[in-house]
Amino acid sequence: MYKFFCFLFTLIVANSINAQNTIPDLDTMPERFEDFLLQLAWQNTPANRILASHQFIAAENTKIARMGWTRAVGFNFGFNQNAEENDPSMPGTEAILFPRVSIGASLNLSPLLTTAYQVRAAKETEKIAEAELYQGQVDIKETIYLIYEDYLLAKDVLKVRVKTEEDAKATFELVKALFKNSEVSFEDYNAAYTSYHQSVEAKLEAASKVRITKINMEKWIGMSFGEAAQLFGIIQE
Repeated sequence: MYKFFCFLFTLIVANSINAQNTIPDLDTMPERFEDFLLQLAWQNTPANRILASHQFIAAENTKIARMGWTRAVGFNFGFNQNAEENDPSMPGTEAILFPRVSIGASLNLSPLLTTAYQVRAAKETEKIAEAELYQGQVDIKETIYLIYEDYLLAKDVLKVRVKTEEDAKATFELVKALFKNSEVSFEDYNAAYTSYHQSVEAKLEAASKVRITKINMEKWIGMSFGEAAQLFGIIQE
């Protein structure tokens, strides 16, 4: 009884883990944009289609292995041409009886002895293919989610950098006006100028990071990031 409950617990945990790590149902639109991106990545990445094909082939080979026992029994059917050529009415010819139709059967014990082993081997190959497919799903899910998190972070950083650049520009314009009236020192003017241009550079770097994360995502999803957002029904900022 204890072993049964342990097995049941392991099965439940395994199914729970699989449910958390597999690709969302491709026939339905997910609620989250990152899950939609994951669907696109799984459909449009050739390596993933190869994994699915390997699993299908392994399952078909298991079916073939189960039919291995049918090769144990063989049948043959044929016509005997000598039955037509043997004419006992001809002088000096003895009557030799040949059946017009020959039917035979054979039994090969090898398939009977090896089918069970071949089925077990095919099932193990199928398990390997399933594990590789599942691992591929886990890997691509991690990749897509991490890229999407990088995108969200880059977008938030860009917002901060834009605001910082605007504030630095306003400060610089004020200090520049005061400097013209000799109300602030050159050091203050230079510090405001440097701060403003550093904020401009930081904003450009943040904008570049947003574009780079989109490019990284597009490599997986097979379309532009904007097209994916439009298909999902959101408007890109």
